[in-house]
Amino acid sequence: MSTRSIFISAGEASGDRYLAKVVQRLLKDDPSLHLFGIGGDGCEAAGVKLIAHARQLAITGISEVLKKIPFFLAVRQQCRQAIDRWKPCCAILVDFPDFNLRLAKDLHARQVPILYYILPQLWAWRPGRLRVIQRTVSRGVVIFPFEPDWYREHGFHVDYLGHPLLDEIPAAVSAIDARRRLGLDPERMTLVVMPGSRQNELNRLLPPVRATLERVTERLPMLQTVVPIASTVDGEPIRAALRGFANLSFVSGSEIFLALQAADVGLIKSGTSVLEACMARLPMVVIYKVSRTTELLVRLLLNRSVRHFSIVNVLSREGVVPELSQRHVNPTRITAALIELLESSEKREQMKNRLTTVARSLGASGAGDRVAKVAQSLMGENRRVGGV
Repeated sequence: MSTRSIFISAGEASGDRYLAKVVQRLLKDDPSLHLFGIGGDGCEAAGVKLIAHARQLAITGISEVLKKIPFFLAVRQQCRQAIDRWKPCCAILVDFPDFNLRLAKDLHARQVPILYYILPQLWAWRPGRLRVIQRTVSRGVVIFPFEPDWYREHGFHVDYLGHPLLDEIPAAVSAIDARRRLGLDPERMTLVVMPGSRQNELNRLLPPVRATLERVTERLPMLQTVVPIASTVDGEPIRAALRGFANLSFVSGSEIFLALQAADVGLIKSGTSVLEACMARLPMVVIYKVSRTTELLVRLLLNRSVRHFSIVNVLSREGVVPELSQRHVNPTRITAALIELLESSEKREQMKNRLTTVARSLGASGAGDRVAKVAQSLMGENRRVGGV
């Protein structure tokens, strides 16, 4: 029986879900594997022994991260100690580059081959991190079909194996059926609100979201709202912040995608949730807000050619969905954008058609199994670093 170990690190809700699929495949093929590291509920349920939970690391924004440097250093030290103890035959790092690229250096120094799943989007910002990737990463996998060309042009081969979100999409159901399953009124127009999967995102977005809901429901009193809660945050502050609305309910876990299918329109925080909404063909308004310090730093580091921040618009290279960021994330602007969609079936249908085109560009499901095969190939390789 094998006693091999694999170190994993997924510090965000989406990365945890994607890596859980890979872990499930690895353990199906070899149940004796020992997997340990950083992940969330998905990885833990799949069989990973957690050193730290993803919710403890789920922070966005440069200034926000700086405040928690001592904590991140402590977790990194715990990871090094666990790596030295278990001597993994390979490591799988998922997204979360500000933390994982530092772990990559630690793993490289210990001659552990690294599979980096969901490489940083260097085409958008901070391309200087490519040097660390070239020096430490054995195999790189990206999740958007245009990314291999960028990496190839910059001297590093990566693979596009499909988007992992395609593995999670359940069978399509009608909006009416989805509402029934969630206990919603099947005949009422429905808004889904996804304000973020990190606590600092929620701190910034919940106040304008609440004020927006007050205005929207005053205009459309029959509207019902559903709010999915990510596994990486405590749901009680969200419930408390949105308490008092008559036609508002909360869902979590497997019901999240069902909520997207149940809705007519979405108010979605920029990130993986936007792509989930795209796959549900849900017309949406996308919002994003970071601290002023982080905003200034991002402006300095951002690739000037990047005109959009939501991935749907990046993939389509045009403005499929309205985007609101920073000072524009206010009740007046959000309400106007939502009402425009809620009151126009024609605009919703037009956006659905464009979202369908974007979703089809991502290819077929099965990314989790394909990534697991790449990890398995690394376990027996003697060559530890360098792109292939």
